[in-house]
Amino acid sequence: MELAAPVDGNEVELWRRFRGAGDQAARAQLLDMHLPYAKVVARTYYGRRYHNEIEFGDYLQLASLGMLEALERYDPSRGVQFRTFAARPCTAPSSTGWSG
Repeated sequence: MELAAPVDGNEVELWRRFRGAGDQAARAQLLDMHLPYAKVVARTYYGRRYHNEIEFGDYLQLASLGMLEALERYDPSRGVQFRTFAARPCTAPSSTGWSG
């Protein structure tokens, strides 16, 4: 897995704009910044598959949905890095999303 990137001043400002003022442009920039992590998660789960019935795009879609959920629920004031917070929402659909 990819190590969590340190939070820089630009990211802090983007979170402030998104959470404080509901700035959708800041939300889009945050999503662009962290969406590659969803690809890493999808690639990891795709590599661990034990059959070929599910394609990589399906894993990527579920990880991306988890990333969107994490983006909406994340609270930067709690002191945890976003990718640490997003790890569970990004992996949960990939590991449990196929059962139903």
